[in-house]
Amino acid sequence: MNNNDYFQIEVNKGDHRAAALLALEFAAGKASCSGCWSWANAAIEQAAEIGIELDPGNLSWPDLNSMTNQLKRSE
Repeated sequence: MNNNDYFQIEVNKGDHRAAALLALEFAAGKASCSGCWSWANAAIEQAAEIGIELDPGNLSWPDLNSMTNQLKRSE
């Protein structure tokens, strides 16, 4: 299984928080800006499903630590 599979399992279970956290973890492992943003955007979408608006910041790379903290604070 790959990262997409693990992410999709959480989405299919309806565990949007877990899916968002996984996406942020996967984003941190990306070497390319576009790959990082792709997972960060997936996290933003999953967080929105549970009413949480994640702010990725306004730099060229998303602020993954801040996004993770935002998500964990909302528990």
